[in-house]
Amino acid sequence: MKRIVLQKIILPSSDLEESHYNIFYRGHKGYQADQAALYMPAYEHFDFATYVNGMPVNKWKRYTNLTNLTLTIHVKGKFTAVIIGYNENPSRPERHVLSRIEGQSSELKAYSCSITDLNYEFIGVEIQSLENIIFAGGEFTGEFEETSIRPIDLVIATTTFRKEEYIKKNTNKIQEQLIDSHEESICDHLYINVVDNGRTLTDADITGRHVRLIPNNNAGGSGGYARGMLEAMYMQPKPTHVLLMDDDVLVLPESIRRTYTLLRLLKEPFQNAFISGAMLRMDELNKFYEDVGSMTPTLEFKTVKWRANVSSLKKIMDINRELPAVTNMFAAWWYCCIPINNIEQYGLPYPLFIRYDDLEYGVRCSQKIINMSGICIWHMSFEYKFKESMDFYQRFRNTFIVCSADPKIHAIDPINRYIPEVQRNLLMYNYGGVEALLQALEDYMKGPEFLQEDRGAEILKKLSQYNQVMEPLEEMPTGECYLTTLDKDYPISFLQRVWYYLTYNGQRFYTPKSKWKKDYAYVLYDWAHQPGRCAFHKNLIAINPLDRTANRRVQDKQRFKILYKRYKQDLKLYKKNKEKLRKEYRESFGYMTSEKFWRKYLKLDENN
Repeated sequence: MKRIVLQKIILPSSDLEESHYNIFYRGHKGYQADQAALYMPAYEHFDFATYVNGMPVNKWKRYTNLTNLTLTIHVKGKFTAVIIGYNENPSRPERHVLSRIEGQSSELKAYSCSITDLNYEFIGVEIQSLENIIFAGGEFTGEFEETSIRPIDLVIATTTFRKEEYIKKNTNKIQEQLIDSHEESICDHLYINVVDNGRTLTDADITGRHVRLIPNNNAGGSGGYARGMLEAMYMQPKPTHVLLMDDDVLVLPESIRRTYTLLRLLKEPFQNAFISGAMLRMDELNKFYEDVGSMTPTLEFKTVKWRANVSSLKKIMDINRELPAVTNMFAAWWYCCIPINNIEQYGLPYPLFIRYDDLEYGVRCSQKIINMSGICIWHMSFEYKFKESMDFYQRFRNTFIVCSADPKIHAIDPINRYIPEVQRNLLMYNYGGVEALLQALEDYMKGPEFLQEDRGAEILKKLSQYNQVMEPLEEMPTGECYLTTLDKDYPISFLQRVWYYLTYNGQRFYTPKSKWKKDYAYVLYDWAHQPGRCAFHKNLIAINPLDRTANRRVQDKQRFKILYKRYKQDLKLYKKNKEKLRKEYRESFGYMTSEKFWRKYLKLDENN
């Protein structure tokens, strides 16, 4: 039998992490002079059954052959530690005391305790300080048969575009704590490939053992990750897995260590699975956003689990429970670990530039998805990132493409989601949004040949003119604007609703001046549709309540007429050519996910 560290108990390593210390430990906030030790005052209680430091036993037992567990903690001073096992309960987790450790030492000392009863979903340790003590972390160790441990070489492929500070910080942190560590299990088997789409980094920025800087054309996320996968396939030694990771994230090296350890120990049924790291919010580190996504049959994009505050143990245990598989599940590429044999079997990403490349790839491969608390990144919330060029053009163009090209989902027709979105933005005077939506359908109808040229950055630059220009909310006209109720629509009669939709809020047919309201209507700026707020208003103020910014929209009948005519022409052309287009996308799909295509697209043979 061989003992392997499954998880380390770690402490906050930055001011941001320390501001949300309860994802590391609960209780009185200890004093931390550095990231190596926590100074606990006398007679205080500290609980490490948290999102980062709790042991999700149900996950480790499901995915590996774990049969025996040992907890080790490193403490100086007099203390009592209690090891607690938790099981799910409708109201609150059931709490069972498994073992106790009592210690007193004038020097930092390791205390270990074997945990033989693993019939629990979650295990944590609580420490009671009986005098001023120093806690220097700990680890959960498992025992495994030598024959069940696999050789693993893991390469992190991260693609960046002018996010120099993020990428340098993350690369340095991973290198210092893992690659340059003396942990023989991982230090010689972990690599980092930084694909620089912006070509703004130098060898002095990204350097070190097992770290490579790869200048790349600005081919978007799909192009950057395709390059990362290609480079991995030709590395020596050849890695067994590629970990795709966003650049603008906060990552814990411990998450990567756990990923690597999990890969070494996976049972045979899970050895082709993807490992999906959860996304939590950068602005609120304790807010869980997603670890598995899906696309429903009606083309709605859903997170499979509830969004949650992971300061709560019950929420952590809810997240760690297995859920039934749903339609078109995928692991997002902010943190997604893929076996290299999947890439060899199913090919490289489809050239979507950005948005839905991870969804398409996940659906194409259709592998099991593994996740657990503590394997995660923190990312800026998407509510702050809404842009017409991305959320209308890229989203809808790529939805049409994916539903045509991928044989597993090509039966779905996105037009039924597209039409209401164009109509909603016409009704709410978001003419720039309509321009982006129409361009999305028109570019899709140019066929797959249009995507075979690297023009993604050029398109987004051109379409940026259609993004709403947001200004400080305090500079907007004053009125009945209450952010607390902004998401609530006003009631509207049946006849008013008929008029609203039939006339496109007075843009199609004549409406008497007496019907129009002179004040401004306040609405949400992104996906909401609020007919009761908009009806009979020629002036709208679209608000982002999160960052207190807003955009003025004014009814423009002439622009409406031009866009509405173009919209009807596009729908007619789509209906006429739909089957022909789908056939073209399906037939070119294999080539456009091949190494041959990507080498040409990225001009690799020319550059080398």
